[in-house]
Amino acid sequence: MLNASNWIGWIILLATLPPALISVLALFPVRKHAIRLSLLDEPSGHSTHLRATPLGGGIGIWLGIVATLAAGSVMVYALKQSADLRKKST
Repeated sequence: MLNASNWIGWIILLATLPPALISVLALFPVRKHAIRLSLLDEPSGHSTHLRATPLGGGIGIWLGIVATLAAGSVMVYALKQSADLRKKST
């Protein structure tokens, strides 16, 4: 019998680690090219920072979530196709 309490740590790790890694890796090019892409928040009367701050963190977060969901969908589809092929061959 499958005991979920034995697997909960792995499930949480597999659900959070890939999006976090993809987000972090996606943010390096966004920050590097922020000036060229005009993704800067210039200091003004309403801001608390003293120098231009790169924007675009949402791009990395979005990419991490969407890429993980896409990879999971492809894996589920591939597993389903594999199971269907096994059923047909027996």
